[in-house]
Amino acid sequence: MNRKLIVTAALALLLAPAISKAGFKQADWDLTLAGAGANDKDFESYSASLSAGIGYFLADQFEVGLRPSAIISDGGSDHVWILPVFADFHFGDGNVVPFVGANLGYQFGGGTAEDSWSAGPEGGIKWFLNPTTYVFGIIQYQFSLNEGFDSGGFVYGLGLGVRL
Repeated sequence: MNRKLIVTAALALLLAPAISKAGFKQADWDLTLAGAGANDKDFESYSASLSAGIGYFLADQFEVGLRPSAIISDGGSDHVWILPVFADFHFGDGNVVPFVGANLGYQFGGGTAEDSWSAGPEGGIKWFLNPTTYVFGIIQYQFSLNEGFDSGGFVYGLGLGVRL
């Protein structure tokens, strides 16, 4: 009996986000925070990044905002600052909200060969845990505007967000 109660409670907690009605509406604010880290097998070199974002919904499904990032590597001697603006279109208003968009930003710092403008398409998904808080995943293709589309690479992110 006790075992069935525990399993039922666990399933109810897992399904709770699927029941909630979430999504975004015009004039909502959106705040995000994400981080990542990596190191070699001998822990001699590393990199860490932190990204925060603030967005505003001009319409129920259209968001614009700023998503600055900092990347530090190799003992803190190499650092890159990225200051992009973005525009994303969100699909739906349920607890799982996919989005696509684009970003344009400026990157500078000791870890870059030269300061430059970058841009790229992006897409992802926001999964609401309750009506205001969500986990998000994003993938971007970033390329230097100085060097062209072939100079780019993929950037992945996972983080938390809140709708205000």
